[in-house]
Amino acid sequence: MLWRYKPRIVGITGSIGKTSTKDAIYILLNENFSTWRSAKSYNSEIGIPLSILGRPNSWHHPIGWLETLLSGLKLFLFRQDYPKWLVLEIGVDRPGDIKRLTKWLMLDVAVLTNLPDVPSHIEFFASPEEWREEKLSIFKMLKPEGWAVVNGDDKKFTLSEERHVFKYGFHEGNDLRAISEHPYYELAKPMGYVLKLDHEGRVMPWRLPGVVGRHQIYAPLAALAVGLILKLNLVKLADNLALNFLTPPGRLRLLHGVKGSLILDDSYNSSPEAASLALKTLKELEVEGKKVAVLGDMLELGAYTIDAHKKLGEAVKEVVEVLFTVGVRAKFIGEAAVEVGFDKKAWRHFDLAQDAARKLEHVLEVGDIVLIKGSQSVRLEKVVEEVMLEPAKKDELLCRQEPEWRKR
Repeated sequence: MLWRYKPRIVGITGSIGKTSTKDAIYILLNENFSTWRSAKSYNSEIGIPLSILGRPNSWHHPIGWLETLLSGLKLFLFRQDYPKWLVLEIGVDRPGDIKRLTKWLMLDVAVLTNLPDVPSHIEFFASPEEWREEKLSIFKMLKPEGWAVVNGDDKKFTLSEERHVFKYGFHEGNDLRAISEHPYYELAKPMGYVLKLDHEGRVMPWRLPGVVGRHQIYAPLAALAVGLILKLNLVKLADNLALNFLTPPGRLRLLHGVKGSLILDDSYNSSPEAASLALKTLKELEVEGKKVAVLGDMLELGAYTIDAHKKLGEAVKEVVEVLFTVGVRAKFIGEAAVEVGFDKKAWRHFDLAQDAARKLEHVLEVGDIVLIKGSQSVRLEKVVEEVMLEPAKKDELLCRQEPEWRKR
């Protein structure tokens, strides 16, 4: 398919923010070119081909897979309208995942979001260094004239000076910088970020509604970087994102909760770095009521499991007044929090998300904010559904609302 239609391709990998970055890049490219993107988080050996074919996941439905096969044959045999650009999310679960892709997928732009100390999906890797090397191999997929777009604030990697590199971030030395950033509020509720963009000495103001958490700014910055590489107008790019960019469901999205509360819905997945950043965001936000956290298991951490959960628990004491933990591993979060002085009476542990959901509504009051974060299998979107103000909009606002997920 790629050989026949020759689309230009952006590939995105990293540990945090891949889907948000993919969506932001798609918004900008699709404004100027015919563009497809990976649906949801289709970033595996199955998901990437589905994205190239523009087909959904048929799950356990043979007829759906047959339709996908026929659709692919039709695209190959009979020339049709096909996008000029593909924006693909590339995930890593096991050693060699990206290496296998290099045999058939070449990129015009490779975007690397970040490389944390203890990443998600490290269970099958010998060390964080081996995991990082796997992620860095995305640059082996670049065409000779291709561009590497990297988070310049992450110092865990370097790239050859011979390669076309565009760096984005907050620190000096980046080609595109966000400066003077801070949250803005309306009626005492956080609404987004205001900041300034600095590119080649030119500075412009920018407002990002709906973006909560400083680290969430990296995704739209990466998208702007791709646009600038293509010589598109920065002002128009920034205006487009301000109007159309919203973090995907379950990725630190701000929702209205019951009883006049607010929800930081980060229920899609979790890892030590992402959970730490979510807690940091909760700490920085100014609200009239108390701060609550519902934290679930962080999976696929292998030998780092217990230590990672304990470190997260130690950080809880300085952030929240009420803590719910969900899952076998998450119990280490609560125990570590209590060990460093967190009020044991303010901590409740649950084995299942449904049990926590039934109790959380009784805790929330006007002006409160609750962070809800855990790995996929903990299913903390069920907690969000229980305490969101508009549950009728769950299909639109929450992650994992497909029938196949809701049956689980």
